[in-house]
Amino acid sequence: MGAVALMLCLSPVSPGAAHAQASLMTARSSTVDTVVRAGGVRQYIHCEGTPRGATVVLISGWNSFSHRAVRSDGSGGGGWFDPANQTDPAVAPAVAQLTRTCWYDRPGLGKSPARAKSVYVTPLSHAIELLAALSAIGERGPFVVVGHSYGGLIARAFALTYPAKTAGMVLLESAWAGQGADQPDDWYWPEPDSGSHRGVINMHWSADHLGGLPHFGSKPLVVMTMKTTNSAGDQQWMSHQRSMSRLSTNSQHVVAPTSQHVLMHYVPRAVIRSIAIVMTVVRKSGRTLGSCSSQAAAWSAVAVKCVS
Repeated sequence: MGAVALMLCLSPVSPGAAHAQASLMTARSSTVDTVVRAGGVRQYIHCEGTPRGATVVLISGWNSFSHRAVRSDGSGGGGWFDPANQTDPAVAPAVAQLTRTCWYDRPGLGKSPARAKSVYVTPLSHAIELLAALSAIGERGPFVVVGHSYGGLIARAFALTYPAKTAGMVLLESAWAGQGADQPDDWYWPEPDSGSHRGVINMHWSADHLGGLPHFGSKPLVVMTMKTTNSAGDQQWMSHQRSMSRLSTNSQHVVAPTSQHVLMHYVPRAVIRSIAIVMTVVRKSGRTLGSCSSQAAAWSAVAVKCVS
């Protein structure tokens, strides 16, 4: 495969589609649950709750989708809804009680139809498609983007491309820019669509455009990582997690020692708290997240440790 990065443009919709979408642009506190055509693709999107300072957008990982289909190992979709311990709250509905919250499926995943043809995609083209879907249903932002695994790269691309629309960010076990560089075959990540048409993620783009740590200024950022071992691969992962926590001068890096990769499934209370404290800073402009020492007890109460 050649090193081709496709940046999908926001294509106009037909008059009929535009009329259908206009009917979705209701009060921002109403619930929206639909498949919308925008940005040249069709994507399932759900938004509910009332915006209080910003709207949270939940961005799933590479082989994941938004709704209830979690696998036995905690991978796949459902992490936003299915905590491992059923006495814990699910992330998506809990956050929707705090502020307006949206979740969605990228083309070919979950409730979204497959693409019309196979294409190369990047975190940027995924971010463009996401904003197109949000705009089509009348969501204006500002947004707090919450990205898990590969979704973290989409969140970073969104924040880099649309800084005026991005109020804060939470990165959950985020993939790192240029991941796969040590294994050339891993530069291309086919999306796990069961159909014949799929997006093939070109990770060259992330290395070229996100690897230099574009700065998030002083906007609030929380990076959450599961506990790693002393293996070389785990130490490399943690090194990149620490590096991402320096994307903003107003950030915290927390580690979840009891969790596996899908943090929303294993430590949902900690994920909810990370989003809540970012929202608190967004609503009170100029406020900082505070030091780890000042937050130690609160983080400990949700089974994680603030490390920087």
